[in-house]
Amino acid sequence: MQSKLFQRSVLVCLASLSAAVCVTVWAESDSPGLAHAQGCGSIDPTANIDPTAVLGSCVIIEANAILRANTSVGANGIIREDALLKEGASIGLGSEIGARSSIGRDADIGDNVTVGADVDMAKNVLISNGVVIGDAVTIRKAADIRTDTTIGDNSIVRQDAIIGLDCVVAASILVKQAVTIPDNTTVDATFCATDSRCSSL
Repeated sequence: MQSKLFQRSVLVCLASLSAAVCVTVWAESDSPGLAHAQGCGSIDPTANIDPTAVLGSCVIIEANAILRANTSVGANGIIREDALLKEGASIGLGSEIGARSSIGRDADIGDNVTVGADVDMAKNVLISNGVVIGDAVTIRKAADIRTDTTIGDNSIVRQDAIIGLDCVVAASILVKQAVTIPDNTTVDATFCATDSRCSSL
């Protein structure tokens, strides 16, 4: 869904080569889909970027990051060192993927999302706009984390779990498989002591 937006933003930049901020095809690649901006952003030479990847303007790709086939990173996105985007993963505008984090196949990460370091995200995960994910969080297959929610460090979100809008999941909390956490819920040790949908780790 978001990949089309990224491709469009790259094409708009490519159509504006006479503008003060423009996008050019990355010199080290013969793929017209792989582009970055002159004068903003940076791509470390040790990054391993598949020729089918699509990058918006002003992206930052740090050392030893890996972007596999058909991945996309929106304008002003940041992929920190040693991060891995697996096939088909899509990262929204202004979003950041932390160092050593792994983003699963066909994961869909919205705009202005922050993913901390050492996060393990499985395939088909959906992360909506404005979500903040702490360090060393594990998110299992097809979990759905909705707009402006925060997930604390060292927490685990199991397969098919849905966490609603504007929730706060405290550090070291397990959200169980296939449960739904309502909007505006604070999921902490006190909440989990009386609710079977979660537990403290």
